[in-house]
Amino acid sequence: MVHARENGGVSREIDWKSLPREEFERIVELLLLRECAAPGRRVEVPDGRGGDGGMDVAVYDDDSGELLEIYQLKYFPDGFAGNSGRRTQISRSFTTAMGHRPRVWTLVTPGNLTPGERRSVGSLPHDYPVIIRSIGRVELDDLLAKHADVQSFAMRDAQREALQLVGRESAAMATADDLIEEAARIKSAGGALSPYWSPRITIDGGTQTLEWMPLRADSREKEPLTWQAQLDFTGHEPLRDAFGRIFDWGSDESLVLPPAVVRQVDRLGPDWFRGTDREVFLELGRSADDLNESVGLELARGGELISSHTGTITYRASGSRGATIVMCLHGGLSITWVLPREMTARTTTQIKFDASGQTGRVARRAARFLDDLGASDRVDLVFEQGRVPLVVAGDESFSVDSYLSAFLDDLAVIEASCDVDFSVPDLVPVGEERIWVRVARQLLDGKHVAIPFIGKTNFVLSGHETDRVLETLSGPHWVRKTIDSYKLTLLGVTVDLGRVSLLNILLVDNPEEVRAAISAGDPAGCRMVMRATDPPRAYTVHRGFDDGPIPLVSRWDLEEFEEHPHLNFQAGEGE
Repeated sequence: MVHARENGGVSREIDWKSLPREEFERIVELLLLRECAAPGRRVEVPDGRGGDGGMDVAVYDDDSGELLEIYQLKYFPDGFAGNSGRRTQISRSFTTAMGHRPRVWTLVTPGNLTPGERRSVGSLPHDYPVIIRSIGRVELDDLLAKHADVQSFAMRDAQREALQLVGRESAAMATADDLIEEAARIKSAGGALSPYWSPRITIDGGTQTLEWMPLRADSREKEPLTWQAQLDFTGHEPLRDAFGRIFDWGSDESLVLPPAVVRQVDRLGPDWFRGTDREVFLELGRSADDLNESVGLELARGGELISSHTGTITYRASGSRGATIVMCLHGGLSITWVLPREMTARTTTQIKFDASGQTGRVARRAARFLDDLGASDRVDLVFEQGRVPLVVAGDESFSVDSYLSAFLDDLAVIEASCDVDFSVPDLVPVGEERIWVRVARQLLDGKHVAIPFIGKTNFVLSGHETDRVLETLSGPHWVRKTIDSYKLTLLGVTVDLGRVSLLNILLVDNPEEVRAAISAGDPAGCRMVMRATDPPRAYTVHRGFDDGPIPLVSRWDLEEFEEHPHLNFQAGEGE
């Protein structure tokens, strides 16, 4: 358990007008970067002045790329009301910026604008409805107070000068060396508190987190550190339930209790540790130091072994009512077992299966494990020291859905037959790509299958068998086209399915051109384009290459897909 405390802000001022120009621009750019950053927005600061296209800081919509805001920085410490040259600079920058057509244009200066200067900026000529704004000293001070990290950066030199007077200039932490020196000082001071515990401090934004790490195996016995918390879950029932799961079962979920729940935390132990904290967060649950313990897994039903597997235990903890074990297996599979203290009581099983990024064969093995688990009534965890039996209830809901299962099975067959590896996508394809995966698998199974393609195919005449070619020109004909290396790109992987025959009833699309080439006595090299008949019939393909009988066309048999619309199975065109 760790406790954390939020920082409070400290108000400090900067004399914006007395800053060097480069320092002014650097601090303002950082402020705007912090202020404008938000989900769905991208903030850019062009490199260099003058060549920035009329914008010093630009804010874009991440999705559409639209330019939302332009900030133009002008370092005019004494204003621009009586200076026509400076007014001209502002006008030119504004005109250039309007070429980008932002929604908002903002002028940023180190001082507050006078009424006349505001009127001058507000009246800049433009031909579309852009919002014109200005930021001066007051607005910059407000932004600085809002973003404490930028404030610390801006004040670093002044802090260092003051601390030099007392010999502690590293406490300003204005350089990387200062940070290292101060961290070492804190580490040394923390280590002097106890020979059994060492502090680990992390800072994330405005939150400080302190953890005490044991220095010895017997630290907890020699110098126990305990926390006693007063908690009030009124109005926070989901947090109460999560806390109960951790307390009762040692749940692996992480839980952060906010100050609204944590009324007070008393630290109990040695004098250096003892104290009371209020307005703190409590983080409970999973330790950062996870296990990596190998374990065997045997699935059985009715005393008969179904299958055996190996996995890794990544988390194990106990609570007042039982224990929680988290195990990772092959293929993106994670199982959480919640074990009651009564050995005969039923174990609760929670499964997470994410096949994305796995190969088809590995993911299919994980899916088959879930099928076996669904049929089991007993699971044995096998350790070197012995085995722990778990009483489970066979549940078909453990199995992956049939659509995903069929997809993984197709990928695994293609991988094994063609010596390739796929990466299972986050979402199973539901369009034409899914059909092509099934076509490839069926071809490898030796089936004659329709392909999701209706269009034209090209033949290049060899100059032989011209009589047969002339006969083809007379009308629709069965055509068998042999392809020596039939390649498909599936999920970004090129798969070579070897030699196949492409079949269809086709018409020659350019008969006059072909007939003229034959009449001229030189048909070799002539391109003959053939298209499907009207109404068209599906192209089909199989791995037979001779002139023997053509097998019946197999169905795709894909859930949520109709068969090929140009293949009539009821009329006997397929099996």
